[in-house]
Amino acid sequence: MSALLKRVLTVALVAAGPTPASVASPGGRGSPTNSDFVRKSVYQGLKEDGVPPALAARLAENPDFVPKCPLCWQTQEALKEYGKLAAVPVPKAGHGLPDDLARRLVSTDSSVRRVALRDLVDRYVERGYTRSGLKAEEKAELEKAVKEMRSVPKNPNAGLPNGLKFCPSCDGACRIRPATTP
Repeated sequence: MSALLKRVLTVALVAAGPTPASVASPGGRGSPTNSDFVRKSVYQGLKEDGVPPALAARLAENPDFVPKCPLCWQTQEALKEYGKLAAVPVPKAGHGLPDDLARRLVSTDSSVRRVALRDLVDRYVERGYTRSGLKAEEKAELEKAVKEMRSVPKNPNAGLPNGLKFCPSCDGACRIRPATTP
């Protein structure tokens, strides 16, 4: 599907408003779906923190994503979509991108930048769970579904592209912390 067609369909779906299929969880209880939970959480987090759209667009262009990984795709799509905003949103009260995290996100050292991306995704997914208002069992079900989307355990022998030692989007979305920070 072309990018233009995806954009047209997205605009049409947003204009039409939510439908039972677009808001239903796998169990049909009206909770977020794992198919877009990470994308929406990252986008909303960027907005709440008042992240400059140019920074999000820059992050989306970095080689910090695993091709064909659904969590990478959702993260990258959120960054691209947010990066198209014409103006910087005002940070929500009590929010804002910490200076240290912002510096690490633009680091030319890929290992520093990738840890920062993992931290950013983790931050926003955690907020997404909080914002969702899910009951404990629904949250556990959604967390399990998100973890099942993680690309690394599916084929650990395939390795990761672009010199990645871990997948920042997957580890962030699944809130996986390394024993030691690279």
